[in-house]
Amino acid sequence: MQNSSFANAPGDRNRSLKNIGGSIANIITALFCNNYTIFILKSQAIYLKFILSDCNRSLKIIDTRFILCYNIIENCCKMKKGNFDFMLYLGIDGGGTKTSFCLIDESVNIISEYQSSGCYYPAAGKNGVIKILTEGIEACLKNAGADINITEIKTCCGLPSYGELDSLMSDLPEIQSRLPVSVKFCNDVEICHAGALNCKPGIAIIAGTGSIAYGYDEMGNKARSGGFGSEMNCDEGSAHWVGLRLIQKFTRQADFREERTLLYDEVKKALDLKSDIDIYSYMIETIKMERRIIAQFAVLAEQIARMGDKPCLDIYREAAYELFLPANAVKKQLEFTSAPVNVSYGGGLFKANDLIIPELNGLLQSRAMVLNKPEFPPVVGACLIAKNKKG
Repeated sequence: MQNSSFANAPGDRNRSLKNIGGSIANIITALFCNNYTIFILKSQAIYLKFILSDCNRSLKIIDTRFILCYNIIENCCKMKKGNFDFMLYLGIDGGGTKTSFCLIDESVNIISEYQSSGCYYPAAGKNGVIKILTEGIEACLKNAGADINITEIKTCCGLPSYGELDSLMSDLPEIQSRLPVSVKFCNDVEICHAGALNCKPGIAIIAGTGSIAYGYDEMGNKARSGGFGSEMNCDEGSAHWVGLRLIQKFTRQADFREERTLLYDEVKKALDLKSDIDIYSYMIETIKMERRIIAQFAVLAEQIARMGDKPCLDIYREAAYELFLPANAVKKQLEFTSAPVNVSYGGGLFKANDLIIPELNGLLQSRAMVLNKPEFPPVVGACLIAKNKKG
């Protein structure tokens, strides 16, 4: 928050008054129009309070009037019941590690959010997916704190393995029939693309538990690359891949095929291994090679890399290259008319940020592509697809 000196200049003071006036206008609209609801009132009242707190003493007389208005609005918020009588959009990001839910309005204001465990179909199965989605949908709508007509909600869910597994596709009609709202399903890479690039042409790279690249050009031609899954060790550049590479490096250092570094000591300590050979029983018996847990080792790899460990830094450089390859493969399949081609990203691995993004962007720029920060997260991308779908 800026300090109170911002209103000292006449121009800044006028802008403050203009902002207050706009906020008051929105509040009046919210009070008398049925298409606005309690969350609009609250947001405007909070915004008004923020402006007032930044005004200096020269606005003191005006402040008192607006403070009175703020108090009236706050009381209205307490009394007014929130009934949503306009279209809302529910997005679901069904990731391998966690499932995110988000409800937005026409202006892409977030009304409520919820998060639960992952709904990766090969692991959760049909009934697990139904349970996770049903509980999440109901919780997200409940968190909105208002009476919502479910016929006024459009919903999109991005699922890993959508369009790839015959068993999932054959189970989808039953999954749909048992959910509390009608849902448009698509692959999770599509919602990542929609959010990261705000539904514009370009390429999106996902590096979460798994990895894949997807894009479409100005003519609407679509292409994808990667995404063959961890079961065949074909999720290069993903968090699972990074986690597995960390363990592989540990084994190579354990038996002196490679020089021991900080990686060896930190992995042994983090996994509480009494002897080096215990890594075998830990992976096979303790965690049973569970994809989600191995993906979490990427956090440990990042921590060790930030200590300056070269083998871990190399893992992230290799990951950047492995993620560049499918992005470049998508570009080769399409006919973009503008250059450079916009590329964005999503997924937990990118939380490592400076360990991977500069290297990846350099590789992309060498092929007339440029990496952009995501405009929205994948779950909001699902909301945008729901908002743009027909019917």
